[in-house]
Amino acid sequence: MIGSARATNTIAMKHTLTLLTALLLAPLAALHAAEFFFGAREFQPLDGAWQIVFDRANEGGAQQWVREKSFPPDQQREIAVPSCWELVEKDYEGVAFYRRTFKVPTNWRWKVVRLQFDAVNFRAEVWLNNTAVGLHEGGFYAVRIPGG
Repeated sequence: MIGSARATNTIAMKHTLTLLTALLLAPLAALHAAEFFFGAREFQPLDGAWQIVFDRANEGGAQQWVREKSFPPDQQREIAVPSCWELVEKDYEGVAFYRRTFKVPTNWRWKVVRLQFDAVNFRAEVWLNNTAVGLHEGGFYAVRIPGG
């Protein structure tokens, strides 16, 4: 389960957000000082329709469902984010993989970017463009994955 998310990566028109349940990769802190001096913070909400796959057989790790080409298309279901997977799969206890594809603004190319989830329970491995970028363990509280 995840809450709201905001993210980006270096410029390329298509980025895949793959979640175990989510993701981000950003350029190094190239404009961290500029962000401080200019005070301009932009964000891109990733709320809305995501895909989810419930891993009942515990095979997603071995089959690398976190990778774009391995995410099983025949098992995908739509889920609204933020929400609870109980709305899609009642009484499910286990692992689920979330996925979202999005585009980032071209003017974010050299900016410091962070991915934020307003609530995650219990463990989230965060991937962006087939690269692991963060890990979280804990209850329902905000998680921020730093860029770089």
